[in-house]
Amino acid sequence: MSTAKDISVEVIEFLLSRQRQTFVAFAKGLVRDEEAAKDIVSEAILSVWEKRDEIQDMQGYLFMAVKNGCLRYRRDSSIHRKAHEHIAQVELGLEDFYTQTIENSSISEVYEHEIFNILMETLAEMPEDAREIFRLKKFEGKTYKEISKELGVSEFKIDHTLRRVLRRLSEALKDYGPQIAVIAALIHHIQ
Repeated sequence: MSTAKDISVEVIEFLLSRQRQTFVAFAKGLVRDEEAAKDIVSEAILSVWEKRDEIQDMQGYLFMAVKNGCLRYRRDSSIHRKAHEHIAQVELGLEDFYTQTIENSSISEVYEHEIFNILMETLAEMPEDAREIFRLKKFEGKTYKEISKELGVSEFKIDHTLRRVLRRLSEALKDYGPQIAVIAALIHHIQ
């Protein structure tokens, strides 16, 4: 048999074009994907062409190049499939975790820390007497009469101050739902 060196370019092209479909069918049988089989055979033909001066048995070399291409394809496909399956499994686990977290959380738990910080910042911006009246009424549960006696202010001033504090808190927390429910939840949390 003659080597590829002894064969003209036209003869190589003719042989490869005639055998191309045979090698594609062979590769398709190994990889089960016609497009991948065509790509593998094209790469093998390119390899034959690039090494035509070194090859002794062109058909044998082409057969081995196609076979090795199919093995690489199957190995790479297996690695990609395993990686994809692993990623899908991790994503499913995260999805389950987030779903369970959402199902087991109430709105107040989700925003509790953020709301608490806004409450404390808003109270810190208010005058000392307003903070003290709010603390005594909402945190210690004292009556207007008890606060009036302790601070030496009228019950009217206590009512007016509490309304002003609650209005400012409502404004600061307007994005978190019904004002009274949010403030009540916060006050309950702080106690």
